[in-house]
Amino acid sequence: MHRIDVLEGTLAKAFGCLGGYIAGRAEVIDCVRSYAAGFIFTTALPPAICSAATAAIRHLKTSNWSASATRNAPPGSRRSSMPRACP
Repeated sequence: MHRIDVLEGTLAKAFGCLGGYIAGRAEVIDCVRSYAAGFIFTTALPPAICSAATAAIRHLKTSNWSASATRNAPPGSRRSSMPRACP
């Protein structure tokens, strides 16, 4: 972790919410807030969305359903909904 400058991700799809996160040194985050076009006019997430994201993260940390469902899925089932051009 000592070589990673910034961690960022989304709270959509896997977490069933919206928004995202960015974590790093204060100087880097301040730079992103000041110069990244997507952050200039944004506001904080509503409390209900933050609560939903927190609940989803807590659930995923304690539940092994997702991992076991993926592990036990029949071969090829994860690709069945992908277009043929996707690897």
